[in-house]
Amino acid sequence: MTIALFRRLELRFQHWVVIFSLLLAAGLLSVFFAVVMNKSEKMAERTAQSHFGEISRQAARELEERVHASSLFVMALARSSLVPFVSPSGTTSSTLLPVLLSALDSDPASYSHYFALSNGDFVQAIGVRGDARVIAALKAPAQTHFATRITTRNTAGERVEQWQFLTRERRSLGGLRVPAAYNPLRRSWYTSALQADALVMTAPYVFSSNGELGLTLAHPLPGKQGVMGSDISLRSLAVLLGTLSLTEQGAVMVLDGTQRVLAFHGKGPRYQGLDIAPLSALASVGSPYLKPLEQPREGAAPVGQVRSSIESVDPDRFVYTDYVFEPIKGQTFRVVTFAPMSEFNSPT
Repeated sequence: MTIALFRRLELRFQHWVVIFSLLLAAGLLSVFFAVVMNKSEKMAERTAQSHFGEISRQAARELEERVHASSLFVMALARSSLVPFVSPSGTTSSTLLPVLLSALDSDPASYSHYFALSNGDFVQAIGVRGDARVIAALKAPAQTHFATRITTRNTAGERVEQWQFLTRERRSLGGLRVPAAYNPLRRSWYTSALQADALVMTAPYVFSSNGELGLTLAHPLPGKQGVMGSDISLRSLAVLLGTLSLTEQGAVMVLDGTQRVLAFHGKGPRYQGLDIAPLSALASVGSPYLKPLEQPREGAAPVGQVRSSIESVDPDRFVYTDYVFEPIKGQTFRVVTFAPMSEFNSPT
């Protein structure tokens, strides 16, 4: 009787040992999987942040290189080539215009180059390139590839503009002579360049002649006798964003220093219909995917460094990378990339 009872107790104890061992193993296995999943999630976050950080830098390099090349051209011409172009009575346009036209021909992103003198004289070359919007604005012939404008005073002291319209081979298509409506001395690029006595860059704006987004670089002439300026089209920026290696649900955006959208590109159905007009205020877009960008963020990235974060956008978690750069001192831009973390957590 005692032996039988002991054996039953021993068997019951063994059952408890087995159950306890199974529960302990299950618990340890759960902890193991939790650690593995946590490490896997952290690794996915690092992968996402690294990938999109490089995309942000790539987009920034494109704009920086564009601005840098134009800056060198403007400074070189303003500082070194003034003597052949300017006489005490005004501009020597016969020497100046071929140089400006050649520069436009070699750089499709340049829209216009010009000199404005303190006496109000103005010489400009415009890259029309057959753009119907510019042709209509200038009242130019349909075959116009370049347009030039020379503003001087006539014998009566009135400011007049002499327009010439040219083919790509620089054959004349005719011209116009009209009273001058444009006064460069009142433009911000002119006054700010003289005030700074250095290279300046305007905030991005929409060119009135063709509706494209662009900006202006300007540098004073020696002795502040005038200013040289160059208009750069940012049309290529939107094209560039479409070539970046985004994930299937990724997006990239470029903003200026006042949080206005310069360009946006998103892949996948969640961004369909998100057509953001250039220079729209970020807060006015109203997309839930852009809400995390509107809020002040602690530890914002210094110029030239990437800041990354994981944000909740119901019902998903998104990776955001933020890269701030300064192509010209005092003018900052921001490249933001984002995508759902599910693209990095899912098995491939």
